[in-house]
Amino acid sequence: MTDQRPPIRPLYATAIQEARASGDQQAMQEVLDRAEREGATDPEIQKALAELRAELHRMPIQAMYGVALQQALRSGDVAQMRALADRAEREGASDPEIQSALADVRAELSRRGS
Repeated sequence: MTDQRPPIRPLYATAIQEARASGDQQAMQEVLDRAEREGATDPEIQKALAELRAELHRMPIQAMYGVALQQALRSGDVAQMRALADRAEREGASDPEIQSALADVRAELSRRGS
């Protein structure tokens, strides 16, 4: 009996293309994380993932923190808020928008007693 499941490569190819086109750093990182967890080994997918990693590294880190902090705040996920806030502070995210989002997250954490 042969395996009738469709190949996983096209699924990743679409997800990678959509993440890159969106410019959404969090979506791009999620695609990378999922592909690594699930062991996407197709050479074409590995090449596309390498390009996606390179693109993520070229993007300003500060933009990622602002979006990620705001999304964590909206989600109410205390662990995620704490982890992102700690990382943003460690890595010196100094943009005023990042500092504003960071202050909002810290205030929420304080309000929750975290």
